[in-house]
Amino acid sequence: MEPIKRLMLAALDRAVSDFRTYSAGPTRRGKRLFADGDGWFHSPAAAPFDFETICDATGLEPDLIRRGLRSSVGCAPPATIAPAVAGGAGAILHR
Repeated sequence: MEPIKRLMLAALDRAVSDFRTYSAGPTRRGKRLFADGDGWFHSPAAAPFDFETICDATGLEPDLIRRGLRSSVGCAPPATIAPAVAGGAGAILHR
């Protein structure tokens, strides 16, 4: 795998980990970090390390990852997320 793709996957892995860690953040800081992470997962592709850009470059399905994150922390998915198409994100969603 190309080094840039490994770096992208490492960034995605960290974002998933942080999302799960701060999903139940009882502190103001935890809630802010969760909101920041949640916003990143729903931002449009505009820069090399935006969520959707990483998914495009690595062949992952962004909506599948979003749904998996929401279900892993017990959140209802936002109405704006389209149904996921089968993709290869299982390794990231299920540690």
